Amino acid sequence: MTVAHGVGPNGVAPPGSSGIQVIIVGLGIAGLVAAIECHYKGHVVVGLERSPGIRVLGSNATKVLQSWNNGEVLRHLVSQSDDVAAMEILDPAGKLYALDSMDGYGMGEGMIIHRGTLVHGLYEHAKSLGIDLRFASAATDYWEDEGQAGVTVNGEQRIAAACVVGADGVHSKTRDYVLGYQIAPQPSGLAAFRACFSANLLAGDPDAQWILEEAGVQDRMRRYITTGGLGLTLSTGKRGQNVIWQVWHRKHEKADESWENVTDARVEDALALLQDWPTYPQVAAVLRHTPSEKLADYKIISRDPLPTWRSRGGRIMVIGDAAHAMSAIAGQGGGQSVEDAATLAICLELAGKSRVNLALHVVERIRYQRTSIIQDSGNAIYSQMRDPDWETIEKDPSMMKFPRPEWLFGYDVHRDVYEQFPYAMRAVQDNTGYRPRNIPSNSKYQVVHDYEKPVAA
Repeated sequence: MTVAHGVGPNGVAPPGSSGIQVIIVGLGIAGLVAAIECHYKGHVVVGLERSPGIRVLGSNATKVLQSWNNGEVLRHLVSQSDDVAAMEILDPAGKLYALDSMDGYGMGEGMIIHRGTLVHGLYEHAKSLGIDLRFASAATDYWEDEGQAGVTVNGEQRIAAACVVGADGVHSKTRDYVLGYQIAPQPSGLAAFRACFSANLLAGDPDAQWILEEAGVQDRMRRYITTGGLGLTLSTGKRGQNVIWQVWHRKHEKADESWENVTDARVEDALALLQDWPTYPQVAAVLRHTPSEKLADYKIISRDPLPTWRSRGGRIMVIGDAAHAMSAIAGQGGGQSVEDAATLAICLELAGKSRVNLALHVVERIRYQRTSIIQDSGNAIYSQMRDPDWETIEKDPSMMKFPRPEWLFGYDVHRDVYEQFPYAMRAVQDNTGYRPRNIPSNSKYQVVHDYEKPVAA
């Protein structure tokens, strides 16, 4: 078994030095990070995005970004992120039951950042590296043979590479090719109104100023929880520059399946769900300023783990939401996309140009169990907030805190993949079992809080 040593977790290979060409379909979080990571490992990347332009993470994901350009990229993104010290957990009357520290998401670890801001930052860095990113370029057909794989762009131009990586989201066309059929999402019975808008829109309304009391210093986040699956998360972003809110609900008949699509959602419909709350006047004073074009109502959907991430020919695979769409409540969709992307780039580097099929198989071996367990976490997390027993919670407020398992938040994907690649590769070659190190000891998701915040040097 011969394995290249590679450049290591923080190393950068000369551009194009691996001789491996990679086509990446979709330029969201997964696609852009995959393009950047592959570039840093010496691969030649062509990124395709069907949209005409870029459309507007936990500690485990930011370890990857920290390795770019001596940490400068991450420092810039952190400057654009939200600064929340603790999340306030309240009942609809406004009684505070718990303060959930933002360990794993706070400054110096992970970050809370608007998806559009993150994608724009990733795009700017990829562009600065000279990566070939092509917009208004839809992959309309896929093909592969023993030596290469490729796509047809916009039904006309055929381009080829050593492999094709589909990072094209929950409605992935690459996944349809990989599986040979389409899969339907499983409705959870839940939906969420979601909005983010400028705090300047609150100017002149004294009843709404309470949410901005700490503007310019830090952000605040409140989560109101009640029975029947109804809840409200209301926060500021970028130290009071933005207002962000979500209302989780079960009246999902009008909701869209994609949170990226702005529907005909109305703020009046969201407010109607909260009208019986004692805190209604306070929260409504903020929510009523939401511009209609900034509001969406989307269904919370789930998918079972796919039978495979790889095509029969072995040169086309899916990553990110295309491979393992996750409930938004798990808070790991972006983080797991980043981990997928880093794993892909390293496995291609260590396997080498002559073993691209093997590299993609190893990616699946290292990543599949971890993402499947996290996919299953949504119900466990949501059960904390459904029909809360406030008397019990008052005795033990920690039960309402967001889970932070060490195996998830403390994970270093770069280090792990460099160390584990030889073992995962041998398991693939010998067709034997492989247990990755990036999963919990019992292979099940549990609501635990054993993540330890790193001690500052």
